[in-house]
Amino acid sequence: MKAIAAALFLLTGCTVPRAEITPEGYLEVFGPFAVVTDDNIGEDWIIEGVELEKFLKNNFASASHDGSSSLTLTSGSKRFALLRRVKANLLAAPFLYWSWKISAFNGDEHPVRLIVGFHGGNPKSGSWSSQPLTYLGTNLPPHDRIIALTWNRDAARRGNVIRVSRIPRYVARGGNVSVSWASENINLAALYRKIWPWDEHVNTRVMFIGFSARATAKSTQAEFADLVLSK
Repeated sequence: MKAIAAALFLLTGCTVPRAEITPEGYLEVFGPFAVVTDDNIGEDWIIEGVELEKFLKNNFASASHDGSSSLTLTSGSKRFALLRRVKANLLAAPFLYWSWKISAFNGDEHPVRLIVGFHGGNPKSGSWSSQPLTYLGTNLPPHDRIIALTWNRDAARRGNVIRVSRIPRYVARGGNVSVSWASENINLAALYRKIWPWDEHVNTRVMFIGFSARATAKSTQAEFADLVLSK
């Protein structure tokens, strides 16, 4: 526990660790070679919205799926985010792969989702306070765009972009409950271009990838495995 706290403390220093894409255009954000457990959270990961000990106790659990590492995130009374700082050009690594499995949920969308943060494409980027996730904390990398990848109750909405807030939500899959694991392959570059066609796409960088959960009265779970950014 102390080791984790010390690692997170280092994130506030001058040197900020970031996971970098390989020369071959591959970055395992979370998987068999990028394991995240309650006693092994790397320095390039960020937890925002809740205290570390409460997060590990109430919102996080590590397990395995098909021989690979998996994690279970549980929504609670406070919204939170678990993000990994990354360094990748969007056009050089445009595809995001992952597997997930969800529990039954209330409302139109599952409260736990993936999020991807970008920087450099928006020619009208403002101050720090104008960034979409500033409310969660100050350890976040600079970002001017965010896309949330969600599971909607209505399976027919798969592939739709919902734009009712500062963070567009892309419906990656639909249905009330998943009885088995589902795998996704999203072209982030194409999705970004669809949402923000006038941005400077060649300058757009992926700054963080991870998970967020909104606050809920009832605890709701989602499991994730094999999260990869690739060309």
